[in-house]
Amino acid sequence: MVGQKVSVKEFDMKKSLKLIGIFIIMLILITVFASCLTTTINYTLTFKVDGVTYATLKTDGSSAITIPEDPEKDGYDFGGWFWDDGTFNQSFTANSLLDAPISSNMTVYAKWTLDGEEPEDITYTVTFNTNGGTEIASLTIQAGATISLPSSPTKTGYTFDGWYLDSGCNTSVESLLSGTISQNTTLYAKWTLKDADTFYTITFYSKGGTDVEPITAKSGAEIVAPTEPTKTGYLFVGWCPDFEAYATVSEPSTGIEEENVGVLLRFKYNLYNKGWKN
Repeated sequence: MVGQKVSVKEFDMKKSLKLIGIFIIMLILITVFASCLTTTINYTLTFKVDGVTYATLKTDGSSAITIPEDPEKDGYDFGGWFWDDGTFNQSFTANSLLDAPISSNMTVYAKWTLDGEEPEDITYTVTFNTNGGTEIASLTIQAGATISLPSSPTKTGYTFDGWYLDSGCNTSVESLLSGTISQNTTLYAKWTLKDADTFYTITFYSKGGTDVEPITAKSGAEIVAPTEPTKTGYLFVGWCPDFEAYATVSEPSTGIEEENVGVLLRFKYNLYNKGWKN
C-alpha cells in the first residue's frame, strides 16, 4: 500500500533472506566448479614382467601417467612396455592414454632384448619327462612366447595327473602357462595308480607230460584253455582242480577270484594194449 511504512525488523529479515539465498547459490557454484576440477580414478593399470605383476597404478583412463621404474633382468636389456604380450607391436608410454583412453582395467607387458637381439631370435627348449609314460617330443619355443602343451601321455595302469615344474611334482605347470618362457625348462608328468585290478596265475602240472605255460588272468575274466599236453603212451583226458581229486575239468573256469590255482593233469593210459585203465 502506498505510503505504508516498513519496520526496521521486517527490513532486516528481508535482507537476511537475500543474503542466505546468495550464499546458497555461491555454495552450489563452488561445488559444481570443484567437481569439474576433480578427476575420478576408476581403472587399474597393471605392469607385468615375465607373467608376474611388477607394479600397478590407478588412472582415470585418459590422462598421462607416471611410468614405474624400469625393471631389471640379468643378461637382458629392458625394451619398454607394450600392450601386447609376446608380439610387442603396440608400445605403451606415459602419454599413451591421452591418445587412446581406456575404459576398463588393463595390463601392459615388459619386453626384453638379449645382447642386442630381439626375443624372436632367441629360442628355448621345453623337455617332457613322462616318468615311464609314452614319450613326448621336446618343444622349441621363442623367448617371450607362451607354451601350448602337447597331448597327454599314457601309462598302463595309471591316470595322468598333469605336468609339474619339479621332479617331485609339487609345483604345477599352471604358473608357467600364464606367463612366457624365458629359459630351457623340463616338465615332469605326475601319475596316479588306477584302482588295481586283481590278477591270478593258473599253473598247470602235467605229471610227466609236455610243459604247459602258466596263464595269468584278471579276476572275473574269461580264459582260454592252453594247448593240450602230450605224454608217450597216454591219452590226455582233462584237468583236475587239485592234486587229490580226479574229477575231470573239461572246460576252463571263467571266474577265478579267490586265490592262485594249481591244476593237475589227469591222464588215462594204455598198458600194453590190454585196455584202458584209470
